[in-house]
Amino acid sequence: MQITVKRETLVKNVQSTLGIVDKRGVMPILAHCLVKAENGQISISATDLEVSYRGSLEAEVKEEGAFTVQAHTFASVLKTLPEATLTLNAGNGHVTLEAGESRYKFNTIDPDQFPLVPEPDEAVMVSIESKPLLEMIEQTAFSVSADHYNYFLSGIFWEKLEYDGETYLRLVSTDGHRLSVSERPMPEVARLDLGGGILVPIKAVVEIARFLKENAKEATVLVGVKDKALHLLARWSGEHFSVRLVEKRFPDYRRIIPQQQHEHGFIFNRQELAGALKRLSLLSNERFKGVVFDLELSHAFLSHENPEVGQGKEAVQAVFHADQPLKLGFNARYVLDALDAIKGDEVAMDVMGPGRPVRFWGDDGNSFFLVMPMTL
Repeated sequence: MQITVKRETLVKNVQSTLGIVDKRGVMPILAHCLVKAENGQISISATDLEVSYRGSLEAEVKEEGAFTVQAHTFASVLKTLPEATLTLNAGNGHVTLEAGESRYKFNTIDPDQFPLVPEPDEAVMVSIESKPLLEMIEQTAFSVSADHYNYFLSGIFWEKLEYDGETYLRLVSTDGHRLSVSERPMPEVARLDLGGGILVPIKAVVEIARFLKENAKEATVLVGVKDKALHLLARWSGEHFSVRLVEKRFPDYRRIIPQQQHEHGFIFNRQELAGALKRLSLLSNERFKGVVFDLELSHAFLSHENPEVGQGKEAVQAVFHADQPLKLGFNARYVLDALDAIKGDEVAMDVMGPGRPVRFWGDDGNSFFLVMPMTL
């Protein structure tokens, strides 16, 4: 195999594999990307058997063929080369890279050992706007459980809803202490076969978000679901993600969403509240991370005490809709994550009653966030 290719485009595609290739070393081939040359193009693929990626780019193909190469090392060398064009020759268990006066030889593994990357063949693909999809992911990814034993909480739940004859896509995540919900009207989602909902693993979500950010100028992506896999395809670049869905049932999150009118309501300036929490959090550590909210007529008095460091107090103006003062405790990080995800200048906080989650929401009507109070 022999090809000549522009370094800049090759680097971009190889770097797209770095978040996907397996770093654990369980199967050496999964730390490699597959480079395949045919018909005047090269394709670059990577997989960890759960998340797969394939990108393609134009190249001068002098001899067709394929090779695998350790993705991280290959990308590191490519990034540092000054030349605009390079040549790759593969054979006899090695691939040689030549660029100007630079010459590198990388060990390879038989490309026939590389797992097949799932294709979206026959899947119904619908066009979805990239910007709202990215916003929804960013509003839910932070509350995915990091506990490997809670595998059924290890991703973002996607479901299709119908309101007043209009179709919505809703994304939901929870780690058992908080719950994030974000939805947008998307008529095209009506054609997607989501069944009772699909659970997309967090690793895939992170890679999809990275991809959407890097290509923010592009308006839409194609999304499809088939054979327990989610496919995302970019028409402008030919890049394709395939995700094996989590085969665990997401919990019935609706039962903890408050249905009744809240008992107490408060409205804050979002940035003012976030600023106070960030300053108090400077005193916290893993053992002491709770912030107390003393909610009174026109102010919320926030306090944090860490016996190992010290204590701090902040006062934040609030619009008060309650018949008596309240005292609540929160993990400051959970509230800050919700505030960062909310759009707009104001944030509402609805208190439902003792032992119930507290709801935070903005004025866009597209998302809300539940946080369980801490025991004081």
